[in-house]
Amino acid sequence: MSTTVAAPAMDVTVTSLVRRPVADVARHAADPATAEAWLPHVLGRKLPLGFELVSFEPTHGMVLRSAQGPVALEATYTWEPTGAWTKLTLRQTGEAPIVGLAAPLIEKAAAKAMARTVARLVETLEVRQAATA
Repeated sequence: MSTTVAAPAMDVTVTSLVRRPVADVARHAADPATAEAWLPHVLGRKLPLGFELVSFEPTHGMVLRSAQGPVALEATYTWEPTGAWTKLTLRQTGEAPIVGLAAPLIEKAAAKAMARTVARLVETLEVRQAATA
């Protein structure tokens, strides 16, 4: 008799406001030249941990998925209008070989890393705004 143990699920979300309209956020995220400033090798190129672009909707967001490695993750970036600003959300879900008490520590570390990624994206968008103003 064999027993299969499912890997624990991870579901972490971070959100930030960007002082830019949705169209600017989408354009910035879709431009490989600007994407490299906040998330290297987006849109058709390999990302760290083997991420691949799954979908891109200019008015809504994009989905990246890990294609290799010990952690099966999906990263969903969404953008939605909030007045003249944009609400930017990054949600990472997936399953990993995390055991017992380590799971909350891994999720906390993931949330910190995701917050840094979102902050870099917001910063590159807002710096670009200041440069073009």
